[in-house]
Amino acid sequence: MPYSPSIIATSDYGDIRLSVGVASTDTTMLPDATIEGRPFLRHTEGRVKEDIPSYATILNTADVNYDAERADMLKNGVVLWTASRLAVLYFAARAGEEVQQETLGPGAVRYRDGPAWAEIARRLADDAADELYRVEMWGQSAQPIALFGRSGPTRKAADDEAVVSVRVWRERLQPPAVKRRDY
Repeated sequence: MPYSPSIIATSDYGDIRLSVGVASTDTTMLPDATIEGRPFLRHTEGRVKEDIPSYATILNTADVNYDAERADMLKNGVVLWTASRLAVLYFAARAGEEVQQETLGPGAVRYRDGPAWAEIARRLADDAADELYRVEMWGQSAQPIALFGRSGPTRKAADDEAVVSVRVWRERLQPPAVKRRDY
């Protein structure tokens, strides 16, 4: 039974393919069934539904508070996160299947090294985290905090405020092979 996505549409599969560097129509290298696989789109949509319970309202065009930009960010976050998981769990795992050198008699051909899938996955996960963070915090602003404040008879330091936002989405999205990277 084919999977029926609930946040993105099957027409968005081309965007997932483009994100990992495959032609949007290339269903041979990256078939729909692979994208819909449990560790990829199914996992991604399940986690987004869990972490953003209002996803259905965000996508509902009939809702009074519907914002097309927010809905696009949500869809883009799912596309990028799915592409990240495909890069690290599918393409990186298949990297050993690529022919690196061939020899026929005295002639030898050495092919290029394949893409750095872990780096591609990290970049895609970071972009997805940024998108999903903005969706989750839509309409809210981070609370400014005073970094320090000192006053006394001879000097007074001004209260410096900095806006600090915690990007927990990056921690949520990092695939295991990429997670060991320090930020």
